[in-house]
Amino acid sequence: MDITTLLFVIFAVIAALAIAVFQYFYKSKSKSNVTVLLAVLRFLGIFSMLLLFINPKIESEILEIVKPKLVLVIDNSSSIGFLNSDDKTASFVSTVKSNEALNEKFDIDYFSFDSKLKLLDSLNFSVNRTNINEALISLDGLYKEKEVILLVTDGNQTLGSDYSFHKSKGTLFPIIVGDTVKHTDLEISKLNANRYSFLGNNFPVEIFVNYNGTVPMNSILTVKTGNTTVFRKNIALNGEKNSEQVVFNVSASKVGNLNYRASVTPLDGEKNRLNNQKNFSVEVIDEQSKIAIISDIKHPDLGMFKRAIESNKQRKVVYLNSSVDVNALNQYQLVILYQPTNSFRKIFEALEEKEISSFIITGTQTDWNFLNSIQTDFKKSVISQTEDYMAVFNDEYSAFVVDNLDIENLPPLHAFFGEVVFNTPFETLLFQNIGGFKTESPLLATYGSTTKKGAVLFGENSWKWRALSFTKSKSFEEFDGFINKLVQYLSVKKAFNRIELTYSAIAYQNDLIKISAKYFDNNYTLDTRAKLFLSLRNLETNEIKQYPFLLNKNTFELNLNDLQSGDYSFTVRVEGQNTTKGGRFTVLDYNIEQQFTYANTEALNAISKSSGGKLFHINSSDSALTALIQDTNYKAIQKRSEKIVPIIDWKWLLGFIVLFFSVEWFIRKYRGLI
Repeated sequence: MDITTLLFVIFAVIAALAIAVFQYFYKSKSKSNVTVLLAVLRFLGIFSMLLLFINPKIESEILEIVKPKLVLVIDNSSSIGFLNSDDKTASFVSTVKSNEALNEKFDIDYFSFDSKLKLLDSLNFSVNRTNINEALISLDGLYKEKEVILLVTDGNQTLGSDYSFHKSKGTLFPIIVGDTVKHTDLEISKLNANRYSFLGNNFPVEIFVNYNGTVPMNSILTVKTGNTTVFRKNIALNGEKNSEQVVFNVSASKVGNLNYRASVTPLDGEKNRLNNQKNFSVEVIDEQSKIAIISDIKHPDLGMFKRAIESNKQRKVVYLNSSVDVNALNQYQLVILYQPTNSFRKIFEALEEKEISSFIITGTQTDWNFLNSIQTDFKKSVISQTEDYMAVFNDEYSAFVVDNLDIENLPPLHAFFGEVVFNTPFETLLFQNIGGFKTESPLLATYGSTTKKGAVLFGENSWKWRALSFTKSKSFEEFDGFINKLVQYLSVKKAFNRIELTYSAIAYQNDLIKISAKYFDNNYTLDTRAKLFLSLRNLETNEIKQYPFLLNKNTFELNLNDLQSGDYSFTVRVEGQNTTKGGRFTVLDYNIEQQFTYANTEALNAISKSSGGKLFHINSSDSALTALIQDTNYKAIQKRSEKIVPIIDWKWLLGFIVLFFSVEWFIRKYRGLI
């Protein structure tokens, strides 16, 4: 208590005493014991009230014994039950709770985890996802002091980063559950296949078969769709050659989603046969594109567009000049007109008559007087001066989904300076940036209808974009994907569907199934104000459930989980509209947690060593508890702390004030002094 507060308290004592003496003894003839008692009560009441106003702070020293922290973390995933260790794990938790010596030495916290860390409530070993790395990271965030962690798990992880490289703040004592012996096992470890193929084409499939064993074995790899076998091969592996890569082609014989199953014949006595097969789906599309590039000049842009478009193997690009037979243009889904001049007149007339989509690219050799007169979609008032135009990506572009490939940092395009005016509805994909200032003028824009679309790029030297994009990402894939999405949008001539769906035709049980949708209004503009609902039907039980979509930016999304295995059909409808679109997918009976037949001792041993801990098996868990109890590195410490409490927090003082004045009033009332 500082000197100023002490002086105030002394003043409060003097003031309260003076008031009590003045009221009961000044000019009073009675000096009885009752008068003295009343004066004391008045003094105490007034002093207590003044003390509340002064509100001095009382300092006190607190000594407490702090035990070391022990954290018990239990793996609650279904792999524990699959390894027949659920009873042992639950029994170990009970043993820790009932061990008096352990609880006397440690302050114990209890957690469980599957995909996330949770406070331990109950164990059911039914969750089909395990993320050990996420659990360890969460523990590091919860505790500031170094703690002891008993991690009870089989070490098998199905989600997240590799936890064996995690540097834990605490000391880890993994308790291994499950078998540590590696059984002979044959599995399809990985399968790669294209998501789409075109009718009549052959699509490649790549399968990796792994063998865990030493004895030579023979098996048969089979790929089927329905009851039809499309591929078959004998597999021979041994202890030295324990894996084989199989690559083959499958014919896309009919349109639609085709489901395939790849499987290897199980070995005699093989414990885990669930990993002997994998399923995949390929959507066969009856659509191939031929693209024509028409130009009367030579320019690096032409080669760039051909290579970018033909990176999609289902597109073929041919070079033509303005003297082409216009009757042959019907065979092309899209015509790219590079820097058109007056010699392109018949081509423009044919494109308009035949309703063929076009992509116009302009530059310093474009005849703008001709281009402004031959078409009515846009005009540009040009002068003889040229300008460099940087690009600015339009995040609100909605005609089709396209990612920003950091285009703002790509080289500028070169073209005549002038104002652009559109006479038809259009959307700007790239804005012009001139001298560091973004304008509202389009650099790349799309326009038109569902039967005949158009796009225009106001600048040449876009070949530099592809070159610099490769320099940054070491791949043409990102830039080529940008060009191909534009080409896909322009070349597709199918009837417009106001609902666009994205989903996977095959999913596994207990996986998160994501369905995305985009909705367009009558003007073919993305409409995010609508409410979309999904009606899901189980084709085996005919059970129907309704789900609402949630809006995420410009896309409606719905996540389905806990679906039983089987075939499902669904219909997406728009509230208040007659617009619907359907789809179908299959949920396969597959549990990734059941792919593990033994514990991952290598990874658990790695994290225990890096943290200074030790590895134990659950069969010797008593040794782990004994070791912790006897370890002298973990001791309780005496912690001294100072506690400062303002007197206004003493609620009982207010009670005493009421008591003092109440007793005084009753005595005065009883003695007839009131």
